Amino acid sequence: MAERDGDRRSWGSNLQFLIANDTELDEALHYVCTVLGKDDGDASATTSGEAGAVPRPKKTRPRTTFEIRQREEINQLRNQVDALKSKIHAAEAAGTIPAAMPFWERTAKVERMEMHKAQHENEQLREAVDQQATFIQQMQRVFRKKPRLTLVRDIESEEWQSYRLAAKASLRAAAIHAIADRQFHRMQNAFLRAGVLDCKESLYRSQLLSDAKGPSTFQLVSHITLAAPFEIVGAAIWRWLSVEAPREASQDGVVDSFFFVQEVERIDERTVYTRAGHMVHPWQANLIRKRYLQADRDIFITRSVLEDALIPHAAMEALENKSVWLQVARLPEDANRCQLTLLVEANLGRMESLMTSGGEDVVDVLGKLAIRDDDAKKPGYMPLLPAYVELDPAQLPHENLRLFMESGKHMQKTLLRTVNSAIDAYASRAAPPPSS
Repeated sequence: MAERDGDRRSWGSNLQFLIANDTELDEALHYVCTVLGKDDGDASATTSGEAGAVPRPKKTRPRTTFEIRQREEINQLRNQVDALKSKIHAAEAAGTIPAAMPFWERTAKVERMEMHKAQHENEQLREAVDQQATFIQQMQRVFRKKPRLTLVRDIESEEWQSYRLAAKASLRAAAIHAIADRQFHRMQNAFLRAGVLDCKESLYRSQLLSDAKGPSTFQLVSHITLAAPFEIVGAAIWRWLSVEAPREASQDGVVDSFFFVQEVERIDERTVYTRAGHMVHPWQANLIRKRYLQADRDIFITRSVLEDALIPHAAMEALENKSVWLQVARLPEDANRCQLTLLVEANLGRMESLMTSGGEDVVDVLGKLAIRDDDAKKPGYMPLLPAYVELDPAQLPHENLRLFMESGKHMQKTLLRTVNSAIDAYASRAAPPPSS
């Protein structure tokens, strides 16, 4: 059976050499067909001219010339290539990954499947553009008047998933699930880039990734081991993320009083969409939150929505733009402990100045936020990040950065309290009764 699978994979790999992806070859074949068609047309025109001068009897059976046969053979070959490519794409999409496959081999296979999927989608997009070239030219003036096409949204396509929600309920729910599912499929690659995929040691890191010509990105990474099963911690985290309490803000900080939840849209038992605002500034945090419960882990996806048809544009002058991946996984060697992995990536826009009001470098200030308090940390508990909690956002140079840090402080404190309270509750239940 293994040899048959190996032969099948070898056949699929060798078939790639038969199916050319080179656009120059495709253009050459198209040119050959055009020339052959032109020659055939010229021959027909010449025959018609001669027929006008000297009448000839019509042929009952037209003669198939060498050029026509060659053109038909080329078209048949191209159709066969297209059919083989479709079979390969279908086989790759339906492919399964054996459970016994080594971790990094499985990771590489998943990344390869995602790469082929992206290449296939790019080919489809290029073909669609080529087919609609004439229509695009005719409607170009109309498209200039509109920033995007809003008449039709294809739920199955990747193109429309630009973190925008429609007003219609059916399209709205489908968009929320599609955006969350896309973020879920990106999690492995995000963890790989952040250095926490299959990481065995604790890790805390915060950094500002600045680009002179583009937007700056703030990244926060936490990877720790907790003294409670993943089911206990995951259930507590979802109670917080799903906003089951009437008010999300805590009562132990002044910063939390600036934020309030305007609306909670419950899509299903594992998906919610929340709209939060700021008491003072015209700032919005529109977040999709979805839970993916698996046999050995609990995964939570949070993604900002950048445009909502139900919210006036005036109320969305300042928007939070972030992606959050949070995973709680069972430890293979101990089912009573779990590993929490948190990755936050926030797009802060372009930042002209990187200096605080006190003359410090913003990169240095944000790089110290993940320094944990080892003295106050208890083994198996989520540690406090004092530099993050005690940061004064007013000293930061940009409003987007200030508002994001205020929101981040609230999230960090609430997550810390939620997780550690769940661990305390589990420890009290698991502790043996006192001896009499």
